[in-house]
Amino acid sequence: MPAQPRKYRKIFLADYESTTDPLAEAFRMLRLQIQTSVQPNSGEKGNIILITSAIEQEGKTTVACNLAQMCAIAHIKTLLIDTDLRKPSIHLGFDIPRKPGVTDILLSDNQMPAPVVKTLVPNLSILPAGKFTRHTTEILGSPLFSAMLEHLKTEYDMIVMDSPPAGVVSDVGVLVRKVDAIYIVVRAGMTKVRTVRQVVRTIKDLGGDILGIILSRINPKRDRYYYYHNYPHYYSSYYKDEPSESEQHGS
Repeated sequence: MPAQPRKYRKIFLADYESTTDPLAEAFRMLRLQIQTSVQPNSGEKGNIILITSAIEQEGKTTVACNLAQMCAIAHIKTLLIDTDLRKPSIHLGFDIPRKPGVTDILLSDNQMPAPVVKTLVPNLSILPAGKFTRHTTEILGSPLFSAMLEHLKTEYDMIVMDSPPAGVVSDVGVLVRKVDAIYIVVRAGMTKVRTVRQVVRTIKDLGGDILGIILSRINPKRDRYYYYHNYPHYYSSYYKDEPSESEQHGS
């Protein structure tokens, strides 16, 4: 049995072998929605799914890690890329080195292969963030990064990208047109509706294709419809262009 990635800094990873874990079931449903909604790329190239949020602490990294894991166990060759270069954490959740990674490739004077790390989860590899740099927007918006993604799309069936919060930093603006679909993670009871709407509008104006909103950290007393089996960190997803006021009561 493959070892499970450890939990670190609120990165909750579902038991992907369980048939009763509601968190695992939520991400199976998300994976199926992506498989039926995202058109396969031509030339046998994989799809890139970007996971972002409006603000910090909404659970986007947890969503990205679990989605990648669920794709991988469905025999989909999956790559998880950490493009949250300012505050990366995927390497901590899977207990792998932060570098070399994305920035090391793009800042190197010499061509180097992507330092992809294979995990103990079948079919799942990770490209960590790499060394610290202050020029994150320039790196992610560079032609070299685009070329790297195009190459990786020929090697993987699915690429899941964890990005910075779209409402906080500008990095997401240069990423939205490099991916096939975008999910925005919204934390229930915390994120203001107007903030989410502004992020949705900005991403659409930049040409991004928003596939849906993922509602995280459901309150079991307030949001009984979304709550199963007394699990405190259940992630529910619903697919609409914009959340309504009633769905974000208290925000």
